[in-house]
Amino acid sequence: MRTALLLNDKRIAWYEDGHEKYASPGFIYAEKQGLHFGERAEQQSRVHPLNTHHSFWHRLSQDRFSRPVVNCRHAADLVFAHLSDMFESGKSGDATGQSALLLTPAGYSESQLALLSGVARHSQFQPAWMMPIPLAVVGSQLPDTELCVVVEQYQHGLTLSLIRQQQHALVCDNAQLLPDLGYFSMSNKLLQAASDAFVAQTRYNPQQNAAWEQSLYDDLPRWLTLLSQRETVIPCQLQTDSQQVSATLQALDCMDELAPSLEKIHQQWQGIKQDFDNVPVLLAGNSHLIPGLMDIFATQQVKVVGDHEIVRFASDYVSRLSSDVEPGSERSVSLVKNIHKTLLARTGNGAPAEQEHFSGGSALSSGSFSSGVYWLYQGVARSVSPDRGCRLGLIGSVVSDLSSATDTNQAHVKISGTATVEKISGLSAQLNGRDVAPGAQLVPGDVLSLGEQQVTFIAVEHDVAVEHGSQA
Repeated sequence: MRTALLLNDKRIAWYEDGHEKYASPGFIYAEKQGLHFGERAEQQSRVHPLNTHHSFWHRLSQDRFSRPVVNCRHAADLVFAHLSDMFESGKSGDATGQSALLLTPAGYSESQLALLSGVARHSQFQPAWMMPIPLAVVGSQLPDTELCVVVEQYQHGLTLSLIRQQQHALVCDNAQLLPDLGYFSMSNKLLQAASDAFVAQTRYNPQQNAAWEQSLYDDLPRWLTLLSQRETVIPCQLQTDSQQVSATLQALDCMDELAPSLEKIHQQWQGIKQDFDNVPVLLAGNSHLIPGLMDIFATQQVKVVGDHEIVRFASDYVSRLSSDVEPGSERSVSLVKNIHKTLLARTGNGAPAEQEHFSGGSALSSGSFSSGVYWLYQGVARSVSPDRGCRLGLIGSVVSDLSSATDTNQAHVKISGTATVEKISGLSAQLNGRDVAPGAQLVPGDVLSLGEQQVTFIAVEHDVAVEHGSQA
C-alpha cells in the first residue's frame, strides 16, 4: 500500500511509501476570493476567528451550515475541499493513481466512516482501505497483555481507546472522547495563563489585540516542548507596533489552568486500573507533549509511538489482505475492524518477523544485559565498548557515537559499558518516553530518545551483531 493518509486533524499527513509527502493542519480560512488551507489558515485563526474553520473533520456530517462557506454547504464539503487542496499542493508530476489507506480518527461513528469513504472517493485520492488509528498504534507494538490503552490528541478532543486481545486478534473495545484536552481547548487555557502573566508583568493584554494573541498561539509548540522538558519558566514575547514586550510564564500557572481537564483523564484511568493490573499505555503522535499527561501514567509502562510507525504498520498490514479493489472501482471502501496476528508481517522464510513486544511490569522491558550491549539505530546494531562505553549525540539529525570526537563538550548522553546512563550533557533525552537522569540502568528493549530520533538497546546472545544491515 503506497499511499496513506493519517487523518488526525491537528495535522493531516499524506504518506507515500512510508515517507511523509505533505501535511496540512485541519484549518480553512474563508475570504471573498476563496479558501486558504492548512498552516496559512491556522495563522489567521486568532486574527479572523469568524472566518476560520477548524472543526469540520471532527464534526464530519452533511448537516447544512446556517450560512454557506464560499461554495461549501456543510462539513463534508470542507473535508472534500481540504483533501483536494492537499492533493494539488503535495502532488509531484502525474497524479498518484494508487489505492489509498485512510487512517481514521478513533471516535468516528459508522455513519461518519461511510460519509468519509464517499467524500474521499470523489477526491483525487482513491481509498481502498480504512483503519482506525488506535488499531494501527497497537498493531505496531504488539503488547502481550489482555488490554492496552491508546491516547491520542485531536484538534477538538483527546481519546482514550481500549484495545483488547481476543484469541488471535486485536479489537477496539471502545473509544472515549474527552473534549477538554483537544489541542484547541488546551491552547485556549495556556493562552489564558500567558495573558494573565502579561497583564500582571506589563501593561499589555494580548487578548485585546488579535495579532498579539495570534503571535502567542504560533509560539505554543515551543512552550509545549519546554514544558515537556520540565522547564519551570517559559519566556514569552509580544511584538507590538513600536516595541517587543517580554513576560515569563510559570509552568505552575499552566498546570493550574489544565488541572480540571487532567483530572478527568485521571478519573478515567483509575476506572480502568480497578479492573486491570497491567495496562500498557501508548501515546500516539505528539500527545506526550500535553503538560501533566505523563505524570498520570507514571506507574505504568508507557511508550510514545510516532506517526511513521503507525503508517508503516498499517500499510504493511493491509497490503497482506486479499483485495481486488482498484482505483476508480465502484466497490465500497473496506474497513479493517480488527488486527489478525496470523496476517502480520513475515520474514522471507515464512516465519513471523521479530516484533518489539510489551511485557508486564512498570518498564517497557525486563531482564538485564547478560552479554554484550548494543545500540540499534536504523536497522544497524553497534557495540557499546565494555571499557569506554559510548557517547551518543546528534550530528545533524542522525544519532552517532561521539566517543572518538575531539570536542568533548559536544552535546551527548554517556552510556557505560554496563549499560548505565552516566551523564547527560547539552540536550534533552528521554528513556521509554520519560525524562531520564544519570544513574538509570538500561535493560534490553529500552528506547532512548534524542530529540526526534530513537535508539533501542539490545543484547546479542552469540556475541555477533547486525553490522551495516547484514544478517547476524
